[in-house]
Amino acid sequence: RKKKDEEADMKENMLEEKESKKEEEKNLLQEKKKEKEDKEKKKTKKYDEEKLLNKMMLEQMENKKKEKLSEKKEMEKEKKKKKKVKEEKENKYKKNLLEEKEEKEKM
Repeated sequence: RKKKDEEADMKENMLEEKESKKEEEKNLLQEKKKEKEDKEKKKTKKYDEEKLLNKMMLEQMENKKKEKLSEKKEMEKEKKKKKKVKEEKENKYKKNLLEEKEEKEKM
């Protein structure tokens, strides 16, 4: 009877060891899986941050382009305005000259 008890105890111990090993392997696998997921999250986070940074830089560049374009348009407007004023002055001068000439002819 004692021998049977010892055998039963040995079998039970072996089963417990097997279960313990299975549990350890399972935990190890879960740990590895978690590490892999964490690594992926970091990659994704880094990628997202880079993407956001690139987007911000692009927006900044676009804004600068728009600003320069707007400045250029403003300068063109000023040029046209100056040209128009100059033409008006010239026309006024020519008109005055013509009027003076006509008055002289009348006299």
